[in-house]
Amino acid sequence: MSIADRYIGLVLLFIGGIAVYVAMTMEHPTFNNDPGPTLMLNVVGVLLIICSFGLLLFPKTKKDDSEEEKDKSSDQVFTRKRTLTMFMLFLAFIAYVFLLDILGFIVATLLFLMISAWLISVERTRTFYFVTPIYSVVTCFAIYYVFQDILAVSLPSGVLF
Repeated sequence: MSIADRYIGLVLLFIGGIAVYVAMTMEHPTFNNDPGPTLMLNVVGVLLIICSFGLLLFPKTKKDDSEEEKDKSSDQVFTRKRTLTMFMLFLAFIAYVFLLDILGFIVATLLFLMISAWLISVERTRTFYFVTPIYSVVTCFAIYYVFQDILAVSLPSGVLF
């Protein structure tokens, strides 16, 4: 385990603990069967604490010297290809935000998920072209179901559809 992992784990544990403490001590009006505004803060705090324990408790395995040398050459963060991919993802997100009201949540989210998966993928095999639309549809409708039916939050229906 590297020392940086321990420091990051401790910082995440501290931030997660503060988030849970603030959420538990925050005063807010309560309604029937409503978790209130502290729900998200509690969820984020608990997830940060779980991630911090993962960094603190599970050691990082050492690689062979030959693998480390190979990884050092590929660890360069800002290569031209990666920078172009980040920029394209940023443009896709901006387009998603603008098209959300025009196309509606379902169509815009499906397009965004498929485009972002295509941009992020390393290898585009036949299975990629088969599995990506399935994952996108399942993810899109799961998010739609949670927000529309469970949380009763209306999502944009779009002008065209």
